[in-house]
Amino acid sequence: MLLSAANTHDIKLFEPLLHAVPGVRGHRHRELHGRRVARHIDTARAVDCQRIHAIVALTAQEQAAAAAEPDSQAPSGAEAKGEAEQMFRSRCVVCHGEKGLGNGPGSTALNPKPRNYTDGTWQANVTDDQIKNVIMYGGAAAGKSPIMPASPDLQSKPEVVDELVKIVRGFRPH
Repeated sequence: MLLSAANTHDIKLFEPLLHAVPGVRGHRHRELHGRRVARHIDTARAVDCQRIHAIVALTAQEQAAAAAEPDSQAPSGAEAKGEAEQMFRSRCVVCHGEKGLGNGPGSTALNPKPRNYTDGTWQANVTDDQIKNVIMYGGAAAGKSPIMPASPDLQSKPEVVDELVKIVRGFRPH
């Protein structure tokens, strides 16, 4: 999933840097310096992508472990709310951010960016069932970004999913 920095957009973004570097004169020198800048961009993006993949893999491992645990009984309302809040902090905040803006630390290298839950238009046009579907089955199952992981462990915990939907709805602008 490495993104190439040697594209026109990135070079255009860093063009002012190329002209500002002392001793970089002429097209050939700017081209060589541009390649160095592009390598640094590639390295930064690769690190971000590796972090995101590690976070997604860790989340998948947590979900698999939780799914393997026997579910003795459904959580009560207060327990479901607490479990949903903990899950949101551990699984969702990484990409969606604490305030639901889609600007979590894992979102920097994602394209498309994670959903901004404070978007009033989106909140008005999405149903609770659609949100539940994305939470349980992932983005790809809903025709959204495949980077959004599924949470199959929540299929047996509808009360927790309902509480997660309430958390998402809580970001709705008033």
